[in-house]
Amino acid sequence: MRNDQVCLRRYVSEPLPELAGVRKSLARMSARLRYQAFISYSHTGDSKLARALQSSLQRFARPWYRLAPLVRVFRDETSLAADPALWASIERHLGQSEWLLLMASPLSANSFWVNREVVWWLKHRGVASMLLLVTDGDIAWDHSKSDFDWSRTTALAQPARSPPAR
Repeated sequence: MRNDQVCLRRYVSEPLPELAGVRKSLARMSARLRYQAFISYSHTGDSKLARALQSSLQRFARPWYRLAPLVRVFRDETSLAADPALWASIERHLGQSEWLLLMASPLSANSFWVNREVVWWLKHRGVASMLLLVTDGDIAWDHSKSDFDWSRTTALAQPARSPPAR
């Protein structure tokens, strides 16, 4: 048992009641899909940050006495086996995920695989279940056009300009 678990045990004899609702909600989501989140990122620019994000999400709302994470996160370096049909495997994992977490940066905007994942997501899930996490570069919004200001946006790629119809 870790030291922080021992300390918590002294002060908290039962799970915190305010986390009960979060746990129930996460359990319902878990029953529907294998992953709550799929992290799409540039290996060149955001590998360390993606690893930290996955670790933090998997520790979120997890009681000290539970070993398995409540939030399951797909990140290719930890969840993807070597497979000759790489894209088919990625598509399967995208289809088993509730949210796409796009770590947006100029490097991810120029990544073939990140763009392919984004196009798949927009076609099959839409923007309502996609979160943009800007790690570098800029994203500018043009309120008059209700669209990105593409002359100032550097962290998103072409596919995001015109998402496929849903």
